[in-house]
Amino acid sequence: MMKRRIAMILVASLMLVGCGSVKVKEIDEEMVGRQSSTEESSLEATTAEATEETTEVEEEKEVPAVDLLYNFLGVDGKTASAVSDVEISVDSYDGEHYFDYKVGDAISLEEIKTGISKSGWGDEMKLSYTFFYQDKKSPILAVLVPDNPNYKDENNCLLFFAVKDGEVHLVSYKDTMCDEYTYGYVGQGGLLSYKSQPLGRSSGNLLINKTYIVDKDGQLVDLFNETMAVASEAEYMGDDHRAFAIFAEMYADGNWSYVSVLECGADKYYVLYSDGSDTDLDARFIEACDKEGIKVYNRNELLPILNGYIQELGYEEDITDLDNKVAKWNELD
Repeated sequence: MMKRRIAMILVASLMLVGCGSVKVKEIDEEMVGRQSSTEESSLEATTAEATEETTEVEEEKEVPAVDLLYNFLGVDGKTASAVSDVEISVDSYDGEHYFDYKVGDAISLEEIKTGISKSGWGDEMKLSYTFFYQDKKSPILAVLVPDNPNYKDENNCLLFFAVKDGEVHLVSYKDTMCDEYTYGYVGQGGLLSYKSQPLGRSSGNLLINKTYIVDKDGQLVDLFNETMAVASEAEYMGDDHRAFAIFAEMYADGNWSYVSVLECGADKYYVLYSDGSDTDLDARFIEACDKEGIKVYNRNELLPILNGYIQELGYEEDITDLDNKVAKWNELD
């Protein structure tokens, strides 16, 4: 009995540590019962709090988006599918059907690999991938589907994947497979630029340039549209653009300088890309346009303007150093 009383007194003392000076009195059975009840309530409350904290920790342990994208790629031996948010049908330049998906369909890279292997290149056809915004919480995965394994930057299809609600989704794409001889540039920051030759591979007389940027949701944002022409083609556009008419009048066939009109938002810029063969002629052309109230820029004057426009839209891409910012592609087996 004495040992029990001593034990109870010790328990009571421990429970009251830090509560000031307390005179320990005899504890009867009623007080012991009340103490036990209090301890049980405290234990239940502590257990409930611990359970809530554990649940919160488990909820916070979501699989990082980049890991889900790597699982989809299968680079770690894992396989996963994605969900298509778009309707897409891709054919090769020669008309060979590669693959198609409707909204809500499951997408497998193995299916796409099988589709492109039907081309004349067979097993040489490989998918490649790169990431945009990889340092962000939600990176964008770009997968390149080539038309020709030796010229991946020519006539290809880019698929853009993002993680939404814990799942990988195909959120957008850019398909130039069947376009007229289109060459593409992809930058590390999501800049896409396409140059097409509507008159055919052997003709560079007319060039159509379109530039986009992939935003953090994986959507394509239209930045610039540019039409470039040598003198023999510029004359056909003179009715719409006075600068083109002046250019056609002054420059002879065989001169490989270009005049262009570039649309950037609501603004329009005329640009001279000189081949350097006749700088006096270039100066006279710029002066002739100036007399008619037309400002003609050169490339070096225009790039800072375009860079400022991109930054105003909230993007960090720098188009003055494109050669050093080409996307680095990784090939999938």
